[in-house]
Amino acid sequence: MLPSTPRRREGNVPEQLVGSPTAASVATAALATSAVRSFMVPVSNNPLLTGRESIIKRMRDFFFGSDHSTQKRLVLTGLGGVGKTQIATAFAYDSYSKMRYSTVLWFFAVEKQELVKSFTQVAKSLGLYPEMPPIALALLQWLSREQTSKCLLVFDNTDDLESFDVSQFFPKVPWGDILITSRCKQADRLGHAMAIDVMDEDEAVQLLLRCSRQAEVNDETLVQRLAETLGYLPLALDQAGAYVSEQCIDLSDYLELYGESFEELLRHKPPRAVWSYEETVFTTWEISYAAVSKSNPLAAKLLNLVAFFHSDGVPLALI
Repeated sequence: MLPSTPRRREGNVPEQLVGSPTAASVATAALATSAVRSFMVPVSNNPLLTGRESIIKRMRDFFFGSDHSTQKRLVLTGLGGVGKTQIATAFAYDSYSKMRYSTVLWFFAVEKQELVKSFTQVAKSLGLYPEMPPIALALLQWLSREQTSKCLLVFDNTDDLESFDVSQFFPKVPWGDILITSRCKQADRLGHAMAIDVMDEDEAVQLLLRCSRQAEVNDETLVQRLAETLGYLPLALDQAGAYVSEQCIDLSDYLELYGESFEELLRHKPPRAVWSYEETVFTTWEISYAAVSKSNPLAAKLLNLVAFFHSDGVPLALI
């Protein structure tokens, strides 16, 4: 009797995505009926995005240059809260609206389980693999078609480079563009690296004023000082501005409140493994959380519950 021949995996598909021969045939059938033009970005385009035009221009130059013969991979690296996801979102929306891509798909890549889950959800949304368990396999097959050559895949928060190889989830084809965001400098091994720094002073001041809904201020030096205190970090500036707007306080009051909260933070600073953002972001978050706890304790408890479950989804019975 002849020895059995091992079943071949399509395009080096990750083991956890491989299904049965029956599943593969279902996927093939689904591929024939799926629409090629798709935009699945679960992150809203930020209307308050300020500056960053030069970064997005460099991204366009990289992806839309003269060479279209290979798959292009760009990695945005930088501190947590520096705006990598917002920049990637703005690029995705702009490029799709200008017909640069016919397909834009977004994946959460913070860990392998989350990435597989994200692949599965996108595949279902596309109508691929509606019944068989290894749903995500169909998505890789779909992306390997030449009809999807004008596609952009975004792998957001690719920070865990030790536990799994995210490149296993890249289509093994010489077309399509891949955009990656990561806090790890080592992510440059995944593609061409572009470091995202904090904002310059003018951009930071403009963002702070927009988020705080203050068209003009009497003391420009105060705004500059607060922006500098927040490290010109977009997420910290956004949170601070939102607090000033919601609480109807002056920027000077917030600066004083920030100083008090920052001193408290230094006495109870969480370890990097628990909180990977900068101290400025943690401080602005704590100020906002304290306000919620005071005005609506039930809402604060709900926030704690959501944070505990993270990306696993909160059971409705607990709310």
